[in-house]
Amino acid sequence: MKKTLFEHSKEIFDRIVGISSEEIDFNVTNQIEYAKIEYGKIIKVTIPSPLAFREKYFLEGNVFSDYDEYNNSIWSLYLSTIYHVAAHVKISNYSNYESWMKDKNFEKCWNVINFIEDAKVENFLEKNHHEIWQNMQMIKMLYDTYYENELSKNIKYSREAFSKYTGIENSKKIWREKAVKTLLKMPDHSIKQITPFLDFLYRHQQLLSKNNYPFCDRPKYKKYQKGIPDMVIPPKEELQSIINDLNESWIKEAFLEIQQLERYQKFGQNSNFDEIEISTENFGEFMRISNSNASDLRRLRNTLRTISFYVDSPAYEELGLIDMPAAVQRVSSQAEEIEIFEQDIPRKESENWVVVFDNSSSMKLRFEEMKKFIICLGETAEAINRDGGKWGLYSFNNKFLIVKDYKESYNQKVKARIGGLKSSGLSLISDAVDMGTKILQHDNRSANKYLIVVSDGKSLGSDQTEQEVMRSLLRAKKQKIHLIGVGVPHNLKKPFAFTVDYTETKKSVKKFIDSYSALVQSSN
Repeated sequence: MKKTLFEHSKEIFDRIVGISSEEIDFNVTNQIEYAKIEYGKIIKVTIPSPLAFREKYFLEGNVFSDYDEYNNSIWSLYLSTIYHVAAHVKISNYSNYESWMKDKNFEKCWNVINFIEDAKVENFLEKNHHEIWQNMQMIKMLYDTYYENELSKNIKYSREAFSKYTGIENSKKIWREKAVKTLLKMPDHSIKQITPFLDFLYRHQQLLSKNNYPFCDRPKYKKYQKGIPDMVIPPKEELQSIINDLNESWIKEAFLEIQQLERYQKFGQNSNFDEIEISTENFGEFMRISNSNASDLRRLRNTLRTISFYVDSPAYEELGLIDMPAAVQRVSSQAEEIEIFEQDIPRKESENWVVVFDNSSSMKLRFEEMKKFIICLGETAEAINRDGGKWGLYSFNNKFLIVKDYKESYNQKVKARIGGLKSSGLSLISDAVDMGTKILQHDNRSANKYLIVVSDGKSLGSDQTEQEVMRSLLRAKKQKIHLIGVGVPHNLKKPFAFTVDYTETKKSVKKFIDSYSALVQSSN
């Protein structure tokens, strides 16, 4: 199975940083312009991905008019950003500067610190990832040349004034290069050693570069910086393989996401949801929850293997009495597809599951516990539906969020979306049930349809009544959909095939599996 853009990106990032995923929230999104690193107990890293809008492609201030022509430049820039940010996470320690920053202007301090830490990052990349360092130098040269040319076109500068200006800027550039060499010769870069240097740059900010390069992280930026239209970054042979992988993954995902949103927006045409969106991602959070419940997840996987109707090996098709005429025909024709067994055990039919998970404010008190349950439910759904079945996971408040489309595999990107779920907003339970019903009706590959509602049943902040929720549940039941409730209140339990009162994750998951097993066996 081919990797997603998120999986490719995280693999590159992890290889450079070399520390546990639990210590870092790593995200890829097209909702920000520039890379961002937030330091704290957990380091939060956000990488901007290309945004397609009105047949143009945007990344870090740069606009590309044709994807086929400029995709190499787009992914060269994207790759440089991952390496630059990862190198900062690996070697930069901004807490060292806290005492020096005391009683000083934050923005001026940050300009100085950024200059020093970027110099250290470039030195690290030049020594350890030379091909990427060369790529970054090319981008810097393209930016410097572009802005110099733009400045020369400015009518307020005479030729003489422009020549004087560029001469001064070149002198500053030479000074910066010498200063960096001196800095990098210091063995440990202790603050005590470099404080005079910090103070000098703090007082003489004009010596620092005026250009912000697109691959650099920006914790705070006041305005969007216009980049280079249709920037051409010459391809580097050493990077071409990973650039091709990133390109292929993004094209596939972008196309699928457009299809998904169009499909779900049709389902939600008459709903009260403010937006229908794809959920945000936080793989680090998913890993922290998973690792804190590792023993429960191991037990769950073992339990799933022993469920009576879940046969792992041999396959159902290879059990039963041999049909001799069919066996002779298969051998003589060498046709593997001819069935030679008469089935003497009930065969588990494929199923379609839709899980709708309430992430409204009313769930806030037990939301983190419920996320644990959702992770366990994902494991359950993946195991039970692995053989031809499909399952989808969706979250709702006053928005409807696609966490896992029923056509998607249960990959790192989906897991990151589970990690990214947060409790907020209103609770439109009736609309969520109706959306789940439409999703199941749309896919007719299986007659066995299950709608699993994980909610406290409170329509917080909305004017939906208990009767409206009940009507939505009964509409689903009328479509021969099996309803399963987790955490739903007593007054809404009647339409459900079974319900699970949420207590703690381990007990609730066991009750779910036991009840589900009984339901399936009684239906056969």
